[in-house]
Amino acid sequence: TIQYYGRRDEAARRAIPYKNLAALLDITTTLDPKLLDAYRVGSVFLGEPEPVGAGKPHEAIRLLEKGIAQHPDEWRLPFDKGFVYFWYLKDFVKAGEVWLSTSRMPTAPTWMEGLAAMAMSRGGAVETARALWQRQYQESDRPDVRTNAWNHLASIQVNEDLWTLEFFLEEYARKYGRFPARLEDLTAARLLPALPRDPSGSPYLYDRAAGKVQLDPSSKVRYLNISFDYKDEFRRKLALLLGKP
Repeated sequence: TIQYYGRRDEAARRAIPYKNLAALLDITTTLDPKLLDAYRVGSVFLGEPEPVGAGKPHEAIRLLEKGIAQHPDEWRLPFDKGFVYFWYLKDFVKAGEVWLSTSRMPTAPTWMEGLAAMAMSRGGAVETARALWQRQYQESDRPDVRTNAWNHLASIQVNEDLWTLEFFLEEYARKYGRFPARLEDLTAARLLPALPRDPSGSPYLYDRAAGKVQLDPSSKVRYLNISFDYKDEFRRKLALLLGKP
C-alpha cells in the first residue's frame, strides 16, 4: 500500500492515480485490524483531492468506521472522521455531530466540545479548519501527515496575506490616484504597520502595473488551492478595521 501510494511518477501515468488505494487499505486493515496508523494516515490520503490523494472522502469515512469498530476507546479515529466531513465533504453540521459525540468519550481532550460547537455554527468554518490542521500538525508523529497539515495552514495564510495586500493596494490607489511604486509605500502611508511575508519568510511579488501581488515561485511554500472561499467576508473585516461601513 505504501509503495502504491508513494510512487508518484507511476501514479501520474495511471488512468486513475489512486483507484486501488481504498482496496489496499482495506486489505491491510483486515490482515492487521489493530494497525492504528493505517486507518488514520490512510483516511487522510483517501480524502485528499487529486493529485495529492484519491479524492474519495466517503471511502475515508468507511475506513475510519472500520477502525472505530476495532478501537472503540480511541478518540482520534472519530476525530479524524469529523475532519473528513468538515474539510473534504463540507458537511459542517455532520462534523459537529461527530465531534460532539467524540467529546463525551472519557479519553477525549477538553477542547473537543468547543470544536464541535464551532463546526455546527458554520460561520466559524475557517477558524475551525485552521484549528484542525494545527492539531494535526502538533499531534501527529507522522512526517507526511505533519507536512500535509503545514501545507494547508501555509496556504490559508498565503490567501489572507494576498487579500490583505490587495485590499490596501486598492485603498492606496483610491487615496493617491495610482498604485504605489513598491509595497513598502503601504507602510509609509500608514495603511499597514508592516508588510506580511509568506510562511517560509519570503516576501510577496508585486506587479505595480496591475496592482496585484502573488506568491514568489521560488518560495518554499507548497501552495494548495483551498476549496472554500471566504475572501468577501475577509475584506469586509478589513473594511471595518478602517472604519468603513
